[in-house]
Amino acid sequence: MRRFIIHSFAFIGVSVMTLVLLGIVLAISHRAPKPSVPDLAVLKLDLSQHFDDVAKNDPIAHLRGETAAGFIDLLTVMTTATGDARVKGLIANVDGVSMSLGQIQEFRDALARFRAAGKFAYAYGESMGSNKDIYLASGFDQISVQPMGGLGLTGLVAERLFLRGTLDKLGIEPEVERRRDYKTFGDGFLFTGYTSSEREMILSYVGSLSAQMVDGIAKGRGMSPDDVRALIDRGPFTTEEALKSRLIDHIAFFDEVREEALTKASTDSNGAISKSRAKVISGSRYAQATEHGPKSSAVKIAFVPASGAIVSGDGGPNFGGDDMIAAASLSKAINHAIDDKDVMAILLRVNSPGGSASASETIRHALMKARKAGKPVVVSMSGVGASGGYWIAMGADAIVAEPATITGSIGVFALKPNFEKLAADWGANYDRILFGANAGIYSTGKPFTPAERERLGAQIDEVYNLFKSGVADGRNMTVEAVEKIAQGRVWTGAQAKDLGLVDQLGGLDVAQSVLREKLKLAADATFDLVLFPAPLTFFESLSKNLGGHDQAFALVDLFRGRDSQLASFAQMAEPYLQALRLSLAREPLVFTTAPVDFN
Repeated sequence: MRRFIIHSFAFIGVSVMTLVLLGIVLAISHRAPKPSVPDLAVLKLDLSQHFDDVAKNDPIAHLRGETAAGFIDLLTVMTTATGDARVKGLIANVDGVSMSLGQIQEFRDALARFRAAGKFAYAYGESMGSNKDIYLASGFDQISVQPMGGLGLTGLVAERLFLRGTLDKLGIEPEVERRRDYKTFGDGFLFTGYTSSEREMILSYVGSLSAQMVDGIAKGRGMSPDDVRALIDRGPFTTEEALKSRLIDHIAFFDEVREEALTKASTDSNGAISKSRAKVISGSRYAQATEHGPKSSAVKIAFVPASGAIVSGDGGPNFGGDDMIAAASLSKAINHAIDDKDVMAILLRVNSPGGSASASETIRHALMKARKAGKPVVVSMSGVGASGGYWIAMGADAIVAEPATITGSIGVFALKPNFEKLAADWGANYDRILFGANAGIYSTGKPFTPAERERLGAQIDEVYNLFKSGVADGRNMTVEAVEKIAQGRVWTGAQAKDLGLVDQLGGLDVAQSVLREKLKLAADATFDLVLFPAPLTFFESLSKNLGGHDQAFALVDLFRGRDSQLASFAQMAEPYLQALRLSLAREPLVFTTAPVDFN
């Protein structure tokens, strides 16, 4: 009887799995046919989504026929639509933008090319509650907000969560070593407010970002920078106030903006209305309709995305999730590009605040191998390319960044939480038996001894010196010159360009132009950008997604991008979680940028 029951359950389990797999196959085979682009089309974009540089491979969304939001895909849509005579214009939801300032600048550049091709661009929002919303919207022909909306133009704020008071209450003592004074990430654990060094740094680079935003809004709205600064000091605005101040053009609902866009797309240059009415097509459907296979170009470029915190390993369940750069996996992809005889060069897309020093060096080593193999490496930095993110870029043939890209942070810190007092307060006690004078150096149950701190300091000094010498070699500078702009200090891309840390300002289009120069190709030469590592298959992605993630980061993912206080707290807490995660995983030498919210 027992055997019968076991066999019955086994049969049921196999049957259920078979039905699930059959359902998946049927879902795939019965997906909607490839959409077509109307003869007169208006592109509709939702810019309020969270955009990873490269779209996450979500098999469940794939089954539902949904397309994940990838920033590179968005740029591709804009480039394709710019040269597509069927597309007359676009309307975009610009409400709750979560792009980085660097991404906004890159999209604005693509939007400027779209408009220069004679196409219109309308921005709409139920409200535009953040500086990012308005900065992005100011790149459009016209801006409309519904009557009950408003504008949150208030200027940038550099806001940081300091945990020292909380740690003291909990009985947790932070143990931090850093090189140098501007390497302030650990200050969130050590102090209750900004130090003079961090305040000086923030005034400099946030001041640069603020000037860029003011200039962008002023040019987009036909104002002077002084006019915009005066408006910022008066903000936020009601919708009527925004209209009178010329920050927006219309007070309207989306259906009214949509109707205006369709009418404009249906009207020719002589004012005649076309017999065939223009139609709206979403960005995702347009991407599907215009998707092509590999180009016929003989020039193949490896496109390698590096987005997230840098960690050791190959991307298993503990490390290398969607917001992690797993060094072993990325290095393997680079090595595959080196071995591929058809690959002429590597385009590395960096969007990383840093992470493990050793993991960053593993990635840099692979890129240096590519250069030695005669394959140029050009780096395009997106929202942030700092600390470990800059480490992996510093040896490239050329570095391209947006003016707002957070850059540099050439420094090192080590972090260890000490839970000894917390344990004692709750009646617990650490005891240990050491087989080596410094065997307990990474123990979270005690502070560093003088000997341990000396050994840790020696390691940090070595890494910091290697960082500086790597920058000096890669950027053709002296170590002494690097020291003056290093010390853990963060710069904007515009500042970094003046300091010699970046070669050119711009996005992927500029990086590709640099590649053409390196390969001695014509300025209008085409090439194939091939993703390395290759995208996961449907079933590989399904298996990965079923594998789960660390619960703390799952909560951050849940709240990220949502309009709530929880989203703001999750955004501020995430870097601390990453630092603690690295520390507890025995990755003591890390470098990452301080968390700052620019909304």
